[in-house]
Amino acid sequence: MCVRMCPLSFEEAQDALEAREQTGRARVKRADRVPAYVPGPDGGLVTVTLTWGFSLEGKKGSVYNTRIESALEQLRQGRRGMWANAIARGRCLVPVRAFYEGHRAETVLSEKTGKPVRRQYRFRLQHAGAFLLAGVQQEGQLSIVTTRPNAAVSPVHDRMPLVLGAGESSIWLGADFATLARRYSDDEACKNVGGVLPWMPVNKNMQEWIDKLESLERNKISAPFYSPMGIHIVKWIDRRQGVSFEEKREQLLNYLEKNGNCTWKELSAEQKEELEFRVQELQDGLLAAYLSQKYQSGDEAWNEDDLERFFKQHKSDYAWELPHYRGAVIHCKDRKTASAIKKQLKKKPVSQWKDILHTLTGDDASSKVRMEAGVFQIGTNRYIDKLVFKCGSFQPEPDLPYTFVMGKKLKKGPESYEDVREAVVKDYLTVYEDAWLKDLKRKYKVEINQEVLKTVNNNGSN
Repeated sequence: MCVRMCPLSFEEAQDALEAREQTGRARVKRADRVPAYVPGPDGGLVTVTLTWGFSLEGKKGSVYNTRIESALEQLRQGRRGMWANAIARGRCLVPVRAFYEGHRAETVLSEKTGKPVRRQYRFRLQHAGAFLLAGVQQEGQLSIVTTRPNAAVSPVHDRMPLVLGAGESSIWLGADFATLARRYSDDEACKNVGGVLPWMPVNKNMQEWIDKLESLERNKISAPFYSPMGIHIVKWIDRRQGVSFEEKREQLLNYLEKNGNCTWKELSAEQKEELEFRVQELQDGLLAAYLSQKYQSGDEAWNEDDLERFFKQHKSDYAWELPHYRGAVIHCKDRKTASAIKKQLKKKPVSQWKDILHTLTGDDASSKVRMEAGVFQIGTNRYIDKLVFKCGSFQPEPDLPYTFVMGKKLKKGPESYEDVREAVVKDYLTVYEDAWLKDLKRKYKVEINQEVLKTVNNNGSN
């Protein structure tokens, strides 16, 4: 969440755009006018002035921050939502010197009112006069895009503005990858073709590339990352399995011409032993690849229906000795706010409550309402203990003094695998792996060469 920042003045922003120097000294709060950069008709950037805050149709107040997760989800699913159009067509850059976050617990006395307010912390980039925040805009209104906090901000707040590093501003604005490659790439072999690389085995790349490709979705662009070769930005276009003989025919003929073309009988004993070893290594690798694909592990080894079936078959194994409560503890300012929240959350799944609250209160939700959802055992949460099980006590939160609960008391144990998801997943994978090993032992007989085993030194030296 970002509620205050130090942007450049319009003139400074314009000068910075022209001279690529970033300095500034203004400070603004919500609803103020803020200079920003937007894509121009010629492909460059132009400086505009926007009002900080998206107005809510039919409601009082404005929303000043946009959760990147919610906006991208609306874009991905093609849903109508508050951020769908802005994230698709209204991305912008906001040059600032610093931004501020209020501490989640620390308070100080306001100089104006004398009342406790959240302590504000100022964040800036070291050795940088200014930097860029990601924003979205439409109809002259601006919202700062927020994301999960980094190590510097997380002790203070659970959100922070999306700070754009070197090379990331063009990606945020949606620049074409091929255009960026032609403009910035140092790889002379591929920059003139838009950065497109020839087909290559994934495992032949540097480990940094392998790690990045494993987590990258098709047609998505990675954030900049480092390797011993420099800084990279990667777009995964496509993936295919192996290569055909025809594709490698010329390469094989060249190899044979270079290394000699001979029959098995013409090989020396040493060459035969080396070749047999390599063939066996290839067979083992192919078998391991086949088994890994057939018997997947991790998240891909199961789906939600599998877990639900497994839970129903072993439901008695997950019985509880102590009472539990499934739902949420919600802190807000007063009873009126609580009534409005209850009305919105009623008859909605607990999994949707967080998103509903953010829609109701905007991205500034943590200052208006705070929620902790899950399955609570008696004795693990003082609010649940007092309000549900009528034992213990608690002191109201100073900034959000009204506390209430919503949910259901589970008297007869878990009703769904979601109530004990972690335990169900762990048990399911254990049973799955046991079945896999039994199947492997049944299909593939293991033979131990006793003569070779006798040559193994028990002290581990060979």
